[in-house]
Amino acid sequence: MSFTTFSNNIGIPICPMVGQTNTVNSFSNATLDAAGESISYIGKIFIPGGGSKTISAAGGGKIVWSTSISSTFLNAGTNVRVGINDVNSSGVEDGTHDVYADLVGGTDTIATLTVYSTAMEVGSKTITHGDLIAVVIEMTTRGGADSITVSAGNNASWFPHCATDTGSGPTRAASAPCCHIIFDDGTYGWFPDYYGCLITDISTLNLNSTPDEVALVFQLPFACEITQLFAHIGAIATTDDFEIILYSTPSGTPAAIDTFAFTGFYAGSTGASADTPFKVVLPTTRTLLANTEYAIAVRPTTTNNITLKSLDFGTGNAAYRAMTTLGTNWYYGSRTNQSGAFAATTTKLPYIGFNFRSIENIAGGSSVFG
Repeated sequence: MSFTTFSNNIGIPICPMVGQTNTVNSFSNATLDAAGESISYIGKIFIPGGGSKTISAAGGGKIVWSTSISSTFLNAGTNVRVGINDVNSSGVEDGTHDVYADLVGGTDTIATLTVYSTAMEVGSKTITHGDLIAVVIEMTTRGGADSITVSAGNNASWFPHCATDTGSGPTRAASAPCCHIIFDDGTYGWFPDYYGCLITDISTLNLNSTPDEVALVFQLPFACEITQLFAHIGAIATTDDFEIILYSTPSGTPAAIDTFAFTGFYAGSTGASADTPFKVVLPTTRTLLANTEYAIAVRPTTTNNITLKSLDFGTGNAAYRAMTTLGTNWYYGSRTNQSGAFAATTTKLPYIGFNFRSIENIAGGSSVFG
């Protein structure tokens, strides 16, 4: 088996994190608590395979978005409009909803930390791959003390970006979109590298927790050599011991290929959050075979807590993984006491990843990227 190798020998990181190229690891929110307030997600839409697609009320198209914390949506006088605008010359929405749905307080539900797939009720819009659009969530009227929070990426993204309107007109912000479109024919459209329907999930793990081991279970469409493992681990104290483990056959009888043991003294900051990765350089480059399952796991070895960050796509939304780097070829795996196979949760992806430095050269040759 011959490989084509990147010139720096470290290669390319693969991880489920949102906006991988921009390392968006956490989420912020926009609070809508007055008539006319809104958040807009603005950018050029990606449609797999290119071409044009339609989202319409008649065809059952949907906009997928998520809430953050502290939402109250109980008053019949509150209306939240979810729709799509064009973008004007100032780089913000033009204020006209070409296709939309209205959610009414006390009738429809908007709860905290929830993924919503909102079916369009009025209008139709045909969008071509690469079109500049704005997905807009607007509180058009407010009754009582209603207030909702809508998710956006907390780290900077110059484009695509968000715009918020707190009453004096939309203002551009260097935050990242969290939404996607489901067109009438079921095709997804989104703003790479960001996808909606996202909730930040923090797993607390210790030797006595159930589960006490969490893994990214994955397979690749090509053979490759990997050089590095990493995981977004937090709440590490100096007395917290843990392992990062590379496994083969994780959904059968897991077999450890490499086990790396650490104490909290290896962490640069005691008690730091899980927003940044803990990285491990492999002393020996490992070859992963094509279409073969592997897992990278985090396992505490004391009764002290550590945390691991993940993406949660919401109940029933396993198909939304299609927008991520490996599509549906990875999932959140977990088990307890290192017993048996890793159980699959296909609506979540842990922030665990690896670097591959080379891929199998099917046609032969030895050219080097870089």
